[in-house]
Amino acid sequence: MFLMNKKILLLFSAMLLLSGCRMIVLKMYGIKNPEVENEKHILKKAHK
Repeated sequence: MFLMNKKILLLFSAMLLLSGCRMIVLKMYGIKNPEVENEKHILKKAHK
């Protein structure tokens, strides 16, 4: 039984990593509609 649970956990974590967890992380932090940032805005934040 323990071995089966371990295999399921490994399979789930591999699927999560291969599918890309960007959307999961965004949902975790509560970001619903992330804005696309342009170069000007990024440089403005970098200089602060």
